[in-house]
Amino acid sequence: MGVHPLSSAELFDPSTAIWSPADSMTVTRFGHTATLLADGRILVVGGFSSDAVASSAALYNERSGS
Repeated sequence: MGVHPLSSAELFDPSTAIWSPADSMTVTRFGHTATLLADGRILVVGGFSSDAVASSAALYNERSGS
């Protein structure tokens, strides 16, 4: 069984235990971190793409949905 990097993203609401779709990431990746920042944005860092280390970061802004 192989690991397949994805560009899709979902948000989890712990109050309802429901996942909902979010905008896709600009880079396919797996094994990355996702950190909630104090201002409500989510910072996605690192991980791996299909052929290398994903040496990039992305910010998700829930207010704008992107």
